[in-house]
Formats: sequence, C-alpha cells, structure tokens
Amino acid sequence: MSSTCQFVGIFDAWLQPGFCAETYTTGLAKPRGLHISGDGEIFLVESGMSRVVRLDDDGKTITPIANASNLNHGIELLGGYLYASSDTTVYRWSYMTGQNNLNDTARQSVIVGIPPGGDHTTRTLAFDKASIWLYVSIGSSGNVVVDNTRSRIHRFNIADWDRPKNFGGGELVAAGLRDAVGLAFDDSGVLWGVESSAYGLDREDLGVNIQEDNPADELNRFRMDQKGQHWGYPYCWSEYCLPATKGGSGIKGVGTLWAWQNYNYQTIQGVQVNDASCREKTNQPVISLPARSVPLGITFYKWQDMSQVASCKGGFPQIMDKWAFLAFHGSTSGYSATGYKVVFVPLDDNGNPTRAYPIDLFRHDGDTPEWDIRPVSLQFDRCGRLFITEDGIGSVIKITYSGAYTDQANPVDNGVADGKSCLNVLDPQLDARLDAQLDAQLDDRLDARLDDRLDARLDARLDARLDDRHVVPLKSQRPTRRPGASLTDGDLDITKNAEEPAFFNGYGGGHDSIADVDGNNDDDGDLDEQI
Repeated sequence: MSSTCQFVGIFDAWLQPGFCAETYTTGLAKPRGLHISGDGEIFLVESGMSRVVRLDDDGKTITPIANASNLNHGIELLGGYLYASSDTTVYRWSYMTGQNNLNDTARQSVIVGIPPGGDHTTRTLAFDKASIWLYVSIGSSGNVVVDNTRSRIHRFNIADWDRPKNFGGGELVAAGLRDAVGLAFDDSGVLWGVESSAYGLDREDLGVNIQEDNPADELNRFRMDQKGQHWGYPYCWSEYCLPATKGGSGIKGVGTLWAWQNYNYQTIQGVQVNDASCREKTNQPVISLPARSVPLGITFYKWQDMSQVASCKGGFPQIMDKWAFLAFHGSTSGYSATGYKVVFVPLDDNGNPTRAYPIDLFRHDGDTPEWDIRPVSLQFDRCGRLFITEDGIGSVIKITYSGAYTDQANPVDNGVADGKSCLNVLDPQLDARLDAQLDAQLDDRLDARLDDRLDARLDARLDARLDDRHVVPLKSQRPTRRPGASLTDGDLDITKNAEEPAFFNGYGGGHDSIADVDGNNDDDGDLDEQI
C-alpha cells in the first residue's frame, strides 16, 4: 500500500508510487461489466443475481435497476437507453438519470439469436465514438473449437431498432478471437480488445512444457481497414516465451505466429495450415501478454483538467492521457499463478505502444500473484479515478493518484509480468529490430533520437553503435502486422474482407471440438470459469 494514501486501503496490495487503492463497494454477487455515465452514475452487471445495479452514496448503497434472465456481463448506456446482455440476447430499457427498478414490460430485445452456452458465455457490448454502431463480441464454445458462428466481433447499426436483429446478420468486424471479453475505443475512435488464448499447447518441435508460457494472451487493435479479417484462432497462436533454440531469443521472438499442433501441416478443404501461412495471412497482436493472464477488461484514460473541482480529487496524472489500462483476471489452471492485477500500456501520440510489454499498476504484494482479488472490468470516471470490478471477493475497487496532475509519475518498471521473466526473449528481439533499422538507415550522422520514454537499454545500445550511422525514431516500432488480402481459391487467406474466413466454410459441419487437448478431461478448467 502506498505510504501517501490518506485512508486505510487494501493492505496486501502493491501499487505504483503515489497511487492508492480502496474498496469502494463490497457485498456484490460476481460483479462483471462496468459503465460510468457522463453524469457520474456507476452501473455494473451483478451476474450472480442476473441484474444491473447502480452504486449510490459513494458506493454505500447498491440500487437494483433492471433484471433479465442470465444477464452476465455486457453493459452500455446511450441515448436514453440502458443496454445489457445475456448469453443469447442483448436487451435495452428506457432510462433517465436516477431511475430505479425499470419496468420489465418496457424491456426490448434488440439483438437475438446469439449462439448460447459453452465455456464462454459473456457477450461484451461497446458503442463506437460516433454512437452509430453497437459492437458485440462472442467467445468460442470451448478451448480449441472450430465454429463459424463464434469467436468473433459483430457490429449493428442502431438507427433502426423497430424489431430485433439477429446476431448472425451483423457485420463481421473480426474473426479468429478465442475470447475477446474486453473491448474499448481509443481517443481516435479505433476499437481495441484483449483476448484470452487457448491452453494445452504441445509442439514437441518447439520444446518441452512450452504451455507454461504459451500461447500468449493478446492485446489487439481492429482498424477499419482490417474489417472482416482473421486473428488466428484456432489455427494459429502467438508466442510469448519459447526456448532460445526454438523460437524466442534471436530466432523468432515474442509475438511470432505459429500453427496450433492439431492443424500444423494439415490440409483443410485444400488449404494447408503451417507456421509460414499463419505468419503470412493472420494478424499479429499489438502486444503479446503473459500466457494465462486471462485479460477481461480494457479502457483508455482521457485526461481532463479537473484540478479546480473540489469533488474531483485523485485523478490520474496528465502524462497518462490516452494510455491503455488492462484488467488481468488471473488463472492457475494447473500451472503457476499469473495475472490477478491491473496493468497499463503507455502509448505515443499516434496510439502505438512505446514498449513491448505492459507495466503493473495494481497487484498482490506477496510471494505469488494469486490473491482473492480478480479484476474484470475497469473504467475512469470524469475526475480521472479508476474503478475496477472484481468477482473474487465481489467488490468494486477505486484507484486514485495522490500527487499533482502535472507529475511525471515515472513508473517502477516491473520488467515483464509475473514470475518467470521473458526479458531474455524480449531484449534480443528489440536488438534485432534496432540492428535492422541501423543497417537500413546508414548515413553520415544521427539526426533523430529514440523517444525518451522507450527503454533505457535501447538508448544505451544506440549510443554504443551510432558513430556515423543514422536512425529514425523507433518509439512506435513493433512487430509488423500482416495486411489482409482478397480471398482467392487455394490461398490460406483467413484475413479476407468477406463474411467468413476460408477455413470456416462448411468445415466439420460448422464446428469441430478438440477441447480437451491436454487430456485432463477438464475442458477449460480454472482458466475460463465461464468467462
């Protein structure tokens, strides 16, 4: 707990210097999706009660607002309507500020026919910045399952809700996403998502016990010029940490795409799936996250100068404006514990990460990452304070900053997340990227320097090598994401701008489950827990 906090906080929590955490509300039945309105009202889905509640009186009062069968995660508020989702349906209710106990007879079903059940039952909702499109995500039905009705994001134009819209008729935004529970738009209106990847990976050619650190969970970005493209699942996966002689150090590196063992060098409808085709035709993550972190939430900080508003104390510093914040639910699932925390990703002015890994903001202060707190959703209020739902204890946590908004708030860098460090994997990759840049940009002098927020180790390497060479700024350098291509017969194109990727069309009668790949007969075990 930070020594600068002026209240009794969460005693076993570690935070970045100057940040404070307190329990805002407790006694909730599995709180999940969170929405904070422009009026400052805090709504959440209490999935254990299948209802939406509002937190009043500074979190002291839990006020029931609406209910419907199997409400479990998604929540939004727009244009005088409150939206929430079950595994099969998106509902809405007419809502005015301060209303309680909305009438069930006024409830509308606006999206129906969402494939029900399975291991992943949440249906996250997100409105775009223009308030024109409602985005809805659905995860896979199991650990590794081919199903052309799931593992995707659809969007719906909200101009006409005269009758319910069928989920299958929505516009395909992205496919190949095992479980993209967290969705959020950045300041420029681009959709981002966090994805929980599969488990039970077994590629003997890549090393023994690689499933401890692979596949990576993912931070993805869905630009409109990528609409309808594929992000790999279940055919391809992204590396987090492989043995140096196989992937990793100096050979491939974090974020590299590989074929899943069940599809490697197999042919599906005349299309061969292998490592090379995965790298050529699918989209890499923006950042590969530690395996089994189970990221469920994402939000972006939008700084406003509220320093003169007496009720707005504790806002995050201005330097964090537009940065991404992620909630890691955490998992053990038979492996070492990981996750159970909130992290942030610094972004430059173009919305690109300035480092290859996230930084811890809030976590367990102990010998293991595992504790009772399991973050789910997160959002800033208008004062710049961060609110987090967590369904381990059943509470809402508020994180504030005790310093001035002008502070630089230089973070204590945790290196790479959780336990075993893959820093030895990341360093050679960044070095190789720098080497390529140097070799391609030979000139008589240096006229540009690395962004000062990038890792100091890159600066040191640059200073040691730049005598008569020239390099352009690298503040937005990341692994290149392959562009999509038009579908042609015989191509392994799972990034096409069409409704269904080639692999999915008719294969296995619409779905093919190979869920229990680790032989434990536990489906997704603790990893998913109906997330």
